[in-house]
Amino acid sequence: GQEKSAVKRESTLEQKLSGEQAAPIIDDKLESAALQPVVSEALKMMKAEPTNTKIQEKGCEMLRYLATDEASRNAITSMKGTNAVLKAMHANPDAPDVQGYCCGTLAHLAASPVLRKTELLSHTGVRLVLKAMSKHIGSPFVQYKGCAML
Repeated sequence: GQEKSAVKRESTLEQKLSGEQAAPIIDDKLESAALQPVVSEALKMMKAEPTNTKIQEKGCEMLRYLATDEASRNAITSMKGTNAVLKAMHANPDAPDVQGYCCGTLAHLAASPVLRKTELLSHTGVRLVLKAMSKHIGSPFVQYKGCAML
C-alpha cells in the first residue's frame, strides 16, 4: 500500500525530471516557467510524506540538480524550496542519506551570493548542516556535502 504509492511517486518524480531536462532554456522567464511544474511536484511530494526518507532524498536531489544558476535558484527559493529542504532535515535527523542530500541542495542554493545571505541559509541552514555533520560524523556523504554548503 504505502510502499507502492511511494515507489509510484518516486517514479513520477524521476519522469518529470527527465522530461523537463530535455527542453532548452532560452531565458530566465522561460527557465522559471519550465522549472515551476517540476519543482512544484517535488515540493508537493516532500510535503505529503515528510518522514518518507526515499521521497525526501529524491526531492532534495531533484532540487539540487535543478539549482544550476541564479535564475533557477531564485525560482526554487521563491517556491519555498529552501524551506522544504530544511523541513526534511528537521523531520529526518537520524537518516544520513536525507541529511546528505539536503546539505548538497543547500550548497547549490547557497552558491547564490544573494541567497547565501538570507536568514534561512546563513543561520538556520548552517545550524542544521552543522547538526547533521555532528550527528553523522561517520558518514563521508554528509561530511562532504556539509563542507560544500559551509
